[in-house]
Amino acid sequence: MSYNIIDEYINFIKKEYLKFYKIILRMKYNKQVIEPLLERYIMVRYYNETIYASNKDVVERINKELSRVIFSLMKKSNEELLKNIYALFGYIMYYDDCFLISDERKIADCMFHDDNIKLEFTEDIQKEILNFLKQHKKKKDRFHELFLTNQFHLKEEKIANEDNLYLVSLMHHIKMSNLYSEYAILKAYNEGIGNEDKSFVLAVMLCERILQSAINLFFNKKYILLFPETLFGKPKKLDRFLRIFDNTLAKKQISLQINYQTFLSHKEKIIHLMRDGYPFSLYIDSTFDQNYQNLVLFQYILVPKENEYHDDIIKNKEMIDSTLLEI
Repeated sequence: MSYNIIDEYINFIKKEYLKFYKIILRMKYNKQVIEPLLERYIMVRYYNETIYASNKDVVERINKELSRVIFSLMKKSNEELLKNIYALFGYIMYYDDCFLISDERKIADCMFHDDNIKLEFTEDIQKEILNFLKQHKKKKDRFHELFLTNQFHLKEEKIANEDNLYLVSLMHHIKMSNLYSEYAILKAYNEGIGNEDKSFVLAVMLCERILQSAINLFFNKKYILLFPETLFGKPKKLDRFLRIFDNTLAKKQISLQINYQTFLSHKEKIIHLMRDGYPFSLYIDSTFDQNYQNLVLFQYILVPKENEYHDDIIKNKEMIDSTLLEI
């Protein structure tokens, strides 16, 4: 499995539903027709990317988006095939956890007898579909079980006066030897390689949480995650770390926090990463040089109330397009 668990899961989902259509459509299966619809479904269902954002009903949003794709694909020769594919998406939404269901067999029975689906569901096809659905659920459960742990948990701290914005950190429950002092343990955990490795665990666990939220059709939360500065001196490890977030969903919900000194030291690289779509937040430390043009680059500006530049930054907030967070 790659570090990018969101992409990993969504690629799995795509392969599974292509297989679902292959089982049902048999000789009528046409990947070139199904794939554009499946891609659009995934963009709406998992990434919340839609031109119908004002419509709060996810089913209506998906149906409208799929209708647009069908319109662009429709020919006389594939009209019936497209209608069947479209009707089957109504059941995929059940199998893909858009709704809570207690008995997948009942949903499958409805599908087998749906008058809108002009296909023959023979006894063999029904058995194959039911087996697919059983295995599909097991695979999804096994995927999420990979990230269950009693050694770590994510701590979310809501930022005052900001709806659904949280600072996130990793808490551990690992029993340390009495040979080590509390200071030594904290130093190992929060500095150097220990801090880098902790950040990898935090990043993966946070992406799993974001993925679970997307599965539950909840996209409102956003997170600020402390970026380990030492990775800038380790290009390969930095690339592996960034790969965890290299997808639309994570980039929409996670902002990587650095301090002003880190920005000054690695400005060119950070701006390059911003252009690649990685959002950054800036913590104002004692090195701030009152260059307000630098601040407009960031998604969030975290300003400690006790910082000597706090009052000046607040006074000049009209010069900053970023969201100011007083902490």
